[in-house]
Amino acid sequence: MIFSIAFRTSRSGLAVLVAASLSALLANGGCSSLATLPPLAGQPPPIAGDWQRDDAHSDDFDDKLALLLKERQQRMRARRGMGGSDSRRGSGEQGEGGRDPREFDRLELPQEESERFRSRMIDDLRPPRLLHISSEAGGEAIDMKHDMETDGRRYLPGQTVSRIDDSGAAQINCGWNHQAFEIRAQYVHRATRSWRYEVEPGTGMLLVHFEVTDPEIGHLILSSRYRRQAP
Repeated sequence: MIFSIAFRTSRSGLAVLVAASLSALLANGGCSSLATLPPLAGQPPPIAGDWQRDDAHSDDFDDKLALLLKERQQRMRARRGMGGSDSRRGSGEQGEGGRDPREFDRLELPQEESERFRSRMIDDLRPPRLLHISSEAGGEAIDMKHDMETDGRRYLPGQTVSRIDDSGAAQINCGWNHQAFEIRAQYVHRATRSWRYEVEPGTGMLLVHFEVTDPEIGHLILSSRYRRQAP
């Protein structure tokens, strides 16, 4: 997931580049519209508790991922000059380099590369089955654990931090938007990710709205609903 920090290089040049990129992000400013406390300050926020994903009332992650992979395949084919129609197809004419244009229809992203990308997206984007959310000082700090994690993640509303994870270097901020808790990440390669946690008034379920915009991955919107469980 996004906040699993993975430093995988010791190259000083890369470190300098990352630091410079993060400085540029910080200079652009964060999402200052988020509040540092929930509306009922001093009380546990409604999102606190133990939650289990309800697949029947959530978006199908596998279907969303399949569409994402299909769109990525189409983009890569278009970049390689294979995306449009060709009036010469089927006519027996030779294309550039003496190749039959019909051969382009049979060219796709290598299966190994496609499967490796799919596996990485599953690890990176699949929503957790279980969520444990707790707070300190009435929402001044939010702690989250996914599935069977032993070490969770702490979020301090109003503070902006810079981190490096599997997706790159990012500027991350969080806070309250009325009763909803939001986490926003902006990466140096123009990718963004956001999470919105709120309890639906009608169902009492925790709604997690996850959105990704990434030049490599594409655009993904995923809604997951969680039922409250006994501690």
